[in-house]
Amino acid sequence: MIGLLGSLTEAWIQVRISRVRVLLSLIGVAVAVAVMAGVIAFGRVVAQAQTETIERYAGRPGTVQMFVTPGLSTQITPDGGMAAEETGGQRPPATREQTLKAIDDAMQRFAVRYYSVVLDVSDIKARVPRGLMPLQAKVVDLNYGPIHRVKLHEGRWFTQQDAERLAPAVIISHSLAAEIDALDKSGPITLRLSGGAETKAVVVGITPPQEYEPPSIYMLRSSFDKVKIKQENENSQTMLEVWLPPEKEAAGRQAIPEVIEAVTGKNSVMPIPSEGMLVEDNHSQMIKIVSGLGVVVLALGALSLINIAVVTVRARIHEIGIRRALGATSGRVFFSILLESVLATFVAGVVGVAVIIGTFRYIPFARLQVVVEDFPPFPVSAAVAGLAAATLVGALAGIIPAWIAVRVKPIDAIRY
Repeated sequence: MIGLLGSLTEAWIQVRISRVRVLLSLIGVAVAVAVMAGVIAFGRVVAQAQTETIERYAGRPGTVQMFVTPGLSTQITPDGGMAAEETGGQRPPATREQTLKAIDDAMQRFAVRYYSVVLDVSDIKARVPRGLMPLQAKVVDLNYGPIHRVKLHEGRWFTQQDAERLAPAVIISHSLAAEIDALDKSGPITLRLSGGAETKAVVVGITPPQEYEPPSIYMLRSSFDKVKIKQENENSQTMLEVWLPPEKEAAGRQAIPEVIEAVTGKNSVMPIPSEGMLVEDNHSQMIKIVSGLGVVVLALGALSLINIAVVTVRARIHEIGIRRALGATSGRVFFSILLESVLATFVAGVVGVAVIIGTFRYIPFARLQVVVEDFPPFPVSAAVAGLAAATLVGALAGIIPAWIAVRVKPIDAIRY
């Protein structure tokens, strides 16, 4: 232990003595390490942005999506069993109310906290200054927002108080808000909906603008039940989204449809393939790409360090020759020169990692079209990779100068 401390002390003294010679090369290593760690961290942020984008469409990891299409269903007895009716053992397709009740009962049975029914309704219009405008309405539950990371331009997502309103609460698209002059407007905003009897709705949020966005609204299922909207097909397809722990996703994908199909009919529930593997593939590909870029950047820094180290060790031939004459072994000289390089690059790596950690949050990600809601912390793996790479570069860059130093003979101290 004492010998190691002595070697480190000696190496640090030599680094300080040669600091003018190696300063520029160490600055290059520090910059390379900072860039490498920053690229890896930036890749994590981009991967997080991609994940959030996928989650806005497919839900968070563990989300099970399934279509429920009521078909000819078997009679359900009070004790939960199935019995055939006199009409051939089958009854008419389950109504939407029966389907939704079956879904709610199944969610209570499995103690699912985060789930949402999604109904697409097209038989609804909004009264705007230029007349009635057809809308695309999406009827959802409260937890649809957390499941899909719904981001709003103005306002907020639905709350439990909105579910208890007499006047339905709605979230409207940016294009519809522009039609009714509701952008950047202070005070309450109302919207008149028509799909039978005209209903006055309260606007609580506006979605971000999108190119070619049709006028649309979000409405809670509890509010939709209070609005008398005539629909052409009330037994149409219903989507159910269930957010489960990832370890329970496979079991839920199989068990939940079985319970619902007891009411809606056999083969009436069709689970949608999960997007989880796609997210993992995107992550792994992104990490490989940014890691490769980081290695290239660090290799360029290592090349400049090797050149400076070779020049430096040739300038120290007189010193090394005297050390050999005083009894220093080849191994001691080799280890000393190698340790100087490793220690210098390690310190440069620490400086580079510290700089990138301190400045990373100030990178204008929004201008780079990288929008992240849950900004990830600076990854420890990036800092460790930067320090490990700096140490490895120091070892590799120190081998060649150390090998040159070993070949120095005492007589060379006189020649140089």
